[in-house]
Amino acid sequence: MAERDLRAPLAGALSLALAGACGPRHVAPPPRIACVEGVRPGLRTPHVAWNGRGWSALVIDGHRLFLRALAADGDAVGDPLLLSQDARDLEGASLVVSDGVERAAFVERSSGVVQVVRASSGAEPRVASLDTPLAGALALVARPGRGAALFVETMRGVELATVAEDGDLGARAACPRGVLPGAVVAQDDGYVALAATSREGVQALWLDDRCRLRARRVLSASPGSAHVRAMAADAAGPWVAYTDDAGAAWVAALGAAGLVRVAPRRLDGGMEHPSVVVEPDARGVTQAVRVLGLRRTEVDARLVELRYDAAGRYIGLRSLLPDPVSGVEAVAPSPWGGAVVAFRRTDVAGNAGYSFSLRVCP
Repeated sequence: MAERDLRAPLAGALSLALAGACGPRHVAPPPRIACVEGVRPGLRTPHVAWNGRGWSALVIDGHRLFLRALAADGDAVGDPLLLSQDARDLEGASLVVSDGVERAAFVERSSGVVQVVRASSGAEPRVASLDTPLAGALALVARPGRGAALFVETMRGVELATVAEDGDLGARAACPRGVLPGAVVAQDDGYVALAATSREGVQALWLDDRCRLRARRVLSASPGSAHVRAMAADAAGPWVAYTDDAGAAWVAALGAAGLVRVAPRRLDGGMEHPSVVVEPDARGVTQAVRVLGLRRTEVDARLVELRYDAAGRYIGLRSLLPDPVSGVEAVAPSPWGGAVVAFRRTDVAGNAGYSFSLRVCP
């Protein structure tokens, strides 16, 4: 794994705070920041993450990929950091923020090689290269206090590469068949992941820190996929949302190894690209769970939110936008149960596919 300097300035970088993760104890969210729901136009945004003061975002302009700082209300802050002049596509990029550090992974079109950037306030960005070309998706997973983990689809299957706190890449390890890189979250000294295969359907996998299987539970017998960028976690474990090949959408809650806390519940009316947002109270105890995604009608698709209580009981439905939406690119939770959603409207003033970000309040 080679390392090189990133020859671009890091201007307007934020001082970042610790991002939350799975853990055995309830952790109170930080002081609440005033939230006003609204929509802002912007460029293609494959990933957004809360960074302690506002948001960090990966932004694509043509084939150029930038790391961009946003205030809590969504306004751009400072100058963007150019990561690549030749980024491949939306699926070939990922972002996490943990321990005051932004980590971005992306694929360069010319080589197909994965680059992992470490950026933090007051330090020069560092880049490490993975010497195996990407064959599918990739995703970074935050491991607070221990750097991060990079899950990549290669010709040999899904592999895990640890990312040290200083940005160096560690040895790779093979993961069980069917692991979905975009549906993994760190838990204790390992990971919880979703996997989808033609024989076993959608499964929850509990993995150790070398991606070896600890426990497995089948969530849906029908083959499917997890349309999530990251699984939302409360103190007891992650909530997951996924769709299967029969067109059904589901939400469930997982716990310790092999434990399903809330059995999969089918989302009435269906949903495309569901993502989960956990809403805690002032003590950090989960009060509600929100599933955001697209609900398709006979003529278009709308961005909606389904709300459930901590036991998985349905509370209600609301539409988040009056206008039709053609796609959801990212859903990034805030510590209080709100979120930023990067999406594309179907048609705005004759400009189909123009990108926007929506701020959703708790």
